[in-house]
Amino acid sequence: MFRLIILLATISLIEGQRFVSGPCPSIPSMTTFDKARFLGHWIEVEKTPSIFDFMMRCLRVDYLGSTDNNDGNLNVIVKGTSLAGLPITVKGDGLPHPGTKVGKYNIRYGFGVPFQGSEVTIIDTDYKEFAVLYSCTSSIIQGFYHTEYLWLLSRDGTLSNPTRQNIYETLDHHKINRVGLQLSERSTCPNSTLVTRESEQNLGDPVLLNVPEKPDEIRFEVTTEDRPVTIN
Repeated sequence: MFRLIILLATISLIEGQRFVSGPCPSIPSMTTFDKARFLGHWIEVEKTPSIFDFMMRCLRVDYLGSTDNNDGNLNVIVKGTSLAGLPITVKGDGLPHPGTKVGKYNIRYGFGVPFQGSEVTIIDTDYKEFAVLYSCTSSIIQGFYHTEYLWLLSRDGTLSNPTRQNIYETLDHHKINRVGLQLSERSTCPNSTLVTRESEQNLGDPVLLNVPEKPDEIRFEVTTEDRPVTIN
């Protein structure tokens, strides 16, 4: 029975992640994208389900400039919580996509995170409230099929209904299928601050989270040389 439950859950996540026939579509990035304004702390609020959900939840991400701020690279630090409640940190980097001026990066982690080794397009952001990221990975047999992933981020963990509606209209404009997008469940995430949730209709009341004792941290150190992941 347990194996059946895992199988059904896996099938559900795979369906959510969307395997689509044909090559990756050409999705334009923001023509006015400003990396300096985009850098900083972001919180996952909505996403395409993936198998990665079995490994990590309560995702937050920090985008930092590289040591040489003029090279256009990004340092990416993804933090979250394992299903057992232990903190996890995954480090990677983003290299500007060849031939693209702004807003497209090849993200490399070396660990099974969404966007792994794939092209990420920053479709839209206002830098202060929201950001919309799109990833597409082609199959080994070029053009046979591709997988798509959407990531909606917020500076404070919430999106207003008007903002969410504008995001959906942008996705529809680019003919990006948003069926299957799920709100990230953050009500049980370890946090010492109030977390607000907004439904599709009404504003939710702030929820005060109980903060557990801080467990030992699991840290994944990843480099671009694809050395083995080490756990401290």
